[in-house]
Amino acid sequence: MAQPKPSGSLPGTLPPKPDFLNDWQLGAEEGEEVIKAGVWRKAALPAAIAGIVFAVLYFLSFYLLAQTPLANATDAEIVAYYASGNNLTLTLAGMLVMPFAGIAFLYFMMLLRTTARTTGLRFSRVLSNMQLATGIIFVAMLFV
Repeated sequence: MAQPKPSGSLPGTLPPKPDFLNDWQLGAEEGEEVIKAGVWRKAALPAAIAGIVFAVLYFLSFYLLAQTPLANATDAEIVAYYASGNNLTLTLAGMLVMPFAGIAFLYFMMLLRTTARTTGLRFSRVLSNMQLATGIIFVAMLFV
């Protein structure tokens, strides 16, 4: 009995080999569950809010910490900066706001993944995990 030929292949040719390096759909999620139209908009709103909260907290913390003396400041400038109670308060406030900015960024990353899942379209788990890993590395470097 003759074997059925795969569709799209020429007689006498082998089927194409999968390209694992360039196949972005490798390990792609199948849209198995039925998703109602417009549900992704409800998931996108918290992601947008978390992104805005991260941006505001990050720039606030960066502004407060940018007021500190640089490495090329003299000893007298550093002592004068920290002797003032207002400057010390602003520096501590900037240091306390930065962890909340990092937490808001991680929350934003997770909400982006959730929004991608609720669209019902296929997405690559490889790229999704890469996005999460780079976000975690960014937050770790931010804290250092």
